[in-house]
Amino acid sequence: METINQVEKNNIKNDRLLGYLNLAYANYYIEVGFFDIALEKALESYKQLSAINDKKSLRLIRSTIAKIDRQNSNIDKAINEYQKLIQELSTKNISIELGGYYLDIANAYMYLKDDNFKKAEKYLDLALITFKELNNKTGEGMAYLKYARFYKLLLFKSGNNFFLKKQKIL
Repeated sequence: METINQVEKNNIKNDRLLGYLNLAYANYYIEVGFFDIALEKALESYKQLSAINDKKSLRLIRSTIAKIDRQNSNIDKAINEYQKLIQELSTKNISIELGGYYLDIANAYMYLKDDNFKKAEKYLDLALITFKELNNKTGEGMAYLKYARFYKLLLFKSGNNFFLKKQKIL
């Protein structure tokens, strides 16, 4: 017969597994464009992982919810959440997680376009600096890919897109 302590450990283990599973489902549904289902799964995940107080995973879920908000055109809400996550982490040591949130908020500012390109660039710079300080080549690569998207958007905005002009000539 299981003791209360064993049952408690099994419940924590189950909550953690179900929380991660629901988070994986949330990210899958984001990728295929089912944002309502993604939000439902992310909230289930948050509830399950809150029970065991897994702070890092809870931040990841909040970031996932912010991504859903961004995809649903609630960009200001997403930016607000990313800023909270960055604030929480900026008091700790520099981390890959912090660099990822810098990329997320830069991406959100790129969605806003117009006069937010400087803010996007600021966060791209912070992400790249973070990843370089950590000598994280994967993070650096992700930052450079975001820079490429950033400059592409700037070219489209300015109407001075070399690649489009070249295609029209050909």
